[in-house]
Amino acid sequence: MLRSFAFADPKVQRQIRLAHRVLGGLAESAPFRAEDCRGQLYHRLNREYDGLHGLCRFFLEHRGPQPVLGERTLPTFALHLPTRSERFAARWFQQVLPHPPYIEAKYRALREGSPGMTFHIYLMLRKGWRGRAIAVFDTK
Repeated sequence: MLRSFAFADPKVQRQIRLAHRVLGGLAESAPFRAEDCRGQLYHRLNREYDGLHGLCRFFLEHRGPQPVLGERTLPTFALHLPTRSERFAARWFQQVLPHPPYIEAKYRALREGSPGMTFHIYLMLRKGWRGRAIAVFDTK
């Protein structure tokens, strides 16, 4: 099932192919439908599968979340997008910039003449490990 998704990261693609090769002989694969994940009886010994079955049903139905109340449950999750975009930008800069430039994330700068006032800089490009600042970035 996961092999049919188009993952952009080649590392993820390789990991999925490897897992499929390794686990291919250990477990039988059988086709499942979204309906197979419904109507399960959960008790204290298998309650942890309730959320997993909901997630499986989500992928099997090929549906995305919708802003309406439905009949199905799905485990909730949240992503703090500012943090995700900062991390992505920092890693991207580290991969594409030639060395010795150095990316420093979440830099706190004190303002001269104003004790206690700080600036939170999301990404700072430095010339070397502790060299002069070349540029600052806000990634949102």
